[in-house]
Amino acid sequence: MLIHITSNIKKWLHRLNIIKNLARIESHNREILMAQIFTSSIVDVEWLKTKSFSPSGSAANYSLLYILFRVLNDIRPQNILEFGIGQTTRLTSQYATYGNPSAQLAVVEHDGIWLELFKTTLGLGQS
Repeated sequence: MLIHITSNIKKWLHRLNIIKNLARIESHNREILMAQIFTSSIVDVEWLKTKSFSPSGSAANYSLLYILFRVLNDIRPQNILEFGIGQTTRLTSQYATYGNPSAQLAVVEHDGIWLELFKTTLGLGQS
């Protein structure tokens, strides 16, 4: 009887692992789809001069970039406060520079080295 229960538990654990892997694959597939949607959405956008993005999933992913793009492009906010420089700043800084020059962008970053790197690559103003 004990062997039978152990065998069932092993089968159950195996199924859980398969389900977990399937969920992971589904999540990756959704992100690939969002990357395609985001990329095709920004193709003809004139204010987005540099269209290279590299979201690693650590903070921003393509789903977030797409939502942010839609907010910037459709709602056209006048004031933007961003916490942490990264891939979203590649989007917001171009919006504030080329898409809506009257918009105010404030970016708060605690890492001085990271801040300097992005200031040179994005042409951000003084901190």
